Amino acid sequence: YGRPDGRAWKAGDRMVLPDLAGTLQRISADPQDFYRGQTASLLVAEMKRGDGMIKAGDLQAYKAVIRPAVRGQFRDYTVLGAPPPSSGGYCIIEALNVLEHFDLRASGRYSARTIHLLAEASRRSFADRARHLADPAFTEVPKHLTTQEYAGKLAESIDPQKATPSEKVAPEIELTDESPDTTHFSIVDAQGMAVSNTYTLEASWGSRVVVKGAGFLLNNEMGDFNWFPGETTRAGRIGTKPNQLAPYKRMLSSQSPSMVERDGQLVLVTGSPGGRTIINTTLGVILNVTEFGMSAADAVEASRFHHQWFPDQLVLEDRDEEPHRLAVKELQSMGHTVGTRPSQGSAHTIFVDSTGQRLGVADYRRGGRPAGYSSLKATVFDFADSAGTSLQQADRTGPLKSHWTGAIAQSAVDGKDRFVIRRPAGATDSETGRPVVPHEVFLPLNALGTQDNVSVTVKLDELTFAGLEAKERIRFGLTHDRESPLVTARMVISRNEKGIVLQGEAYGGGTKIVPVLLCAGVSLPAPLLLRLSVDQRQGTYRIETRYAAATDFALRGTGRIAEGRRCRNLRISTVGNLAATGESVAIDRITIE
Repeated sequence: YGRPDGRAWKAGDRMVLPDLAGTLQRISADPQDFYRGQTASLLVAEMKRGDGMIKAGDLQAYKAVIRPAVRGQFRDYTVLGAPPPSSGGYCIIEALNVLEHFDLRASGRYSARTIHLLAEASRRSFADRARHLADPAFTEVPKHLTTQEYAGKLAESIDPQKATPSEKVAPEIELTDESPDTTHFSIVDAQGMAVSNTYTLEASWGSRVVVKGAGFLLNNEMGDFNWFPGETTRAGRIGTKPNQLAPYKRMLSSQSPSMVERDGQLVLVTGSPGGRTIINTTLGVILNVTEFGMSAADAVEASRFHHQWFPDQLVLEDRDEEPHRLAVKELQSMGHTVGTRPSQGSAHTIFVDSTGQRLGVADYRRGGRPAGYSSLKATVFDFADSAGTSLQQADRTGPLKSHWTGAIAQSAVDGKDRFVIRRPAGATDSETGRPVVPHEVFLPLNALGTQDNVSVTVKLDELTFAGLEAKERIRFGLTHDRESPLVTARMVISRNEKGIVLQGEAYGGGTKIVPVLLCAGVSLPAPLLLRLSVDQRQGTYRIETRYAAATDFALRGTGRIAEGRRCRNLRISTVGNLAATGESVAIDRITIE
């Protein structure tokens, strides 16, 4: 994976992996090639070179084992998780069963009481993880771990006001750390078939050995076994019997690919990387949706916690908000040792609403992006017309048959496939005599019907502010009707002393997204895409941006919209003296989905 000349890779370099390409082609043609063909021979040869232990007979004898998912019930939801040798399904369902004995919603998602109860439930499920969980072909996993009766006993052992020392839960065992280097993806297809997949090499780059001629890395998963039989220490060494090393045995993991159903219908597909934190990251996303009614975006963005029994420490994501600081103080007064980490996990998630609409959310913590394919066309205004064409005649594709109306429609396409907002030449206001300023334009969204999720993406080719006037701004909004007070949510671009800034607004009881700096100076340095997405069912909106040369959108903030405020129009409006001499607003493309 290094450069042939030995130098470090840099942005723009082309990486060519012919050996890996050959391996993928062979496996695509015949999956058994990995176990019995050329790929198997290359792997065995690498083992001989490195004094490894895997032989041809081991590969030929290997069988993938398909086991039924672990199932549990939480409130009105059915939760499906991975069975052993993954510990995630058992730990999550055991914790949910315990938490069902408490009214978390009444306490609030970020209250000290809720976080305390989450930590206590996880403390107990992780203790059972160490006691009982391992490869079920070698160890009998007790069936009582996911029963309501057992959860009731665990719930009774929790003091709602005081942390339980881990020594009192199971003093004879202590846990070690795992590497957080894992990958997760979630998929739902057009027929509703879903996949939640977590896979890993263990540490980054695995064992750091590439199979010569095959192009893939060998993992270091053996580290997930308990290395020293019978030797469990406070330093973190585990020697309990269930997960001790044995021939043909599969090691215990924390992988937690999960799905949630309600009344037989898929609601959520989620999972995460992160070693042992995977379990609590996934548990948190599930609770955020099922118990606290969060949108998928808010459920993924919400701050996270982790407690794994030993070390006896409650770890929170480092947030500086006042409610977070107050909760930390109260948790410490309950007896918790509280630590922080910059971030935890990366829960790429798909939420499915009551109409079957899929909403993919990429976790900002590690990057990634949602992607989808649909037979439904988006409405695209690409302005690929000759100079002088009015906005009403701009090229449109998709199901929306409505047309633009409003004063901005007097502006025109400029011959560069862009729509330029500008003052009509020589036009003046009949009452004031002042030059007419482009004001607004509406596009009715009637064709979207009752669709809960609406997204508008605007590509700005140019945006220049001539002067520093606070009232000059351009707004792209989704509105309940054509009156400004009934804005559902909108993006507002203006300029301050630092440069061009973007903020979000929602009226009638919604919340704002605080201004973020897009760029210094008076002009955008490059074409910019702005995306405003509204989830009308969950009552939330989000704003994202990316420069045209980039591949991923960056989240700029999320907020809430007013109850019952549906999106019925796309509204573009200008405020102040925008589009005066020396200023320009050139829109290359608008996409509505």
